[in-house]
Amino acid sequence: MMRRTSNTTIKIWLSCGLVSFLIGCQMPSEVLDESQGAVTEAVTLDERVLDLADSIQAKPNGELDSKDLVNVIARLDVQTPTPTVAWMKPSIGLPPSIESSTLSNPVVKIALEPDSIMKEPTVNHPKGMEPQPAQLQMPSRQELLWQLRQRIHDSNAPVLTKALHAIALSVLGSSGPVDPDLMQMLDNSQRQTIDQFHQFLVAVYDQLEDGSNAFNRAAVEFQMDKLFGELPLRIRKTALCRKVEGFGVYDEFDRSGDQENESKQGYRFLAAQPNKMIVYVELDDFCSIESPQGEFNVKLRQELTLYNESDGLAVWRNKSVEIRDSCRNRRNDLFLVELVELPDRLSVGRYRLKIRVSDLQGGTIDESTAAIEVV
Repeated sequence: MMRRTSNTTIKIWLSCGLVSFLIGCQMPSEVLDESQGAVTEAVTLDERVLDLADSIQAKPNGELDSKDLVNVIARLDVQTPTPTVAWMKPSIGLPPSIESSTLSNPVVKIALEPDSIMKEPTVNHPKGMEPQPAQLQMPSRQELLWQLRQRIHDSNAPVLTKALHAIALSVLGSSGPVDPDLMQMLDNSQRQTIDQFHQFLVAVYDQLEDGSNAFNRAAVEFQMDKLFGELPLRIRKTALCRKVEGFGVYDEFDRSGDQENESKQGYRFLAAQPNKMIVYVELDDFCSIESPQGEFNVKLRQELTLYNESDGLAVWRNKSVEIRDSCRNRRNDLFLVELVELPDRLSVGRYRLKIRVSDLQGGTIDESTAAIEVV
């Protein structure tokens, strides 16, 4: 008996709890405003629930079926609230520490979660079939030469400069002939220069292309002589000496005058006596011709004449001398020596000794003078 009563009591309180829950669903709409007596209404409902509990307990065996539950709800006059939608004006709630005056230029920062960032899909390729990076296709040698040739043609450089660049490019080969329109804009002298420049570049290129490590300077100079012609003979230095031992090795007489300007310096000799001396001459750009025997020959002629500085008249002349030199190697430098004696009849005064050297093979002449003072 005690066990059945206990179960009945439990069922009663569960039923009352269900009713209280149903009542609570409508409570928020009644208690929003305390000024309307919502507190009193809540107390009245609690009393009605207790009365219903006593009625339910009076039922035989304390059993409560579904019909009884409907009657209970009807007696309580519980009305199911009608759902409503309340539209609220959006607002931004700021922490108390932030004043609205400080937000004259508000900045809204949006932080994306790592998962929200779009990522490229991962594609798993079969082994050995992975895509390879695109290879940069380099232009061919012919294409590069053509592009350089076109750039030279379109440049704003002077015509001669463009022609020189085009000739230099043509040495690389496979770039085609030099632009004929470009060559037509050159005069005859410029065309000759361009042609010589082209031949010289080809000669140097061929020499280097042979694979020899040493650069044959003599061969290049020889090629230059063939292309541009022999340079005229040039007297590099003259000196009146007591003794000469070799090229650049000599004992020179003392000079007087301007020590900083050699052309204004002069040699001083005593009058009324013969004065012996060696005329030393260094030469450049002399013509050297190879003979059938493989020797390089040089042919020169030297003439010495002494002039009075005051009137320009010749007071002494030495017989011309021819100099021949043969060597198995081409000479790059050459010096001449000639022993002379000035006569004792020269009066006191200033004189000029003219040294004239002629290149008999090259057909060129050069002259130099030495100042002499007889005291």
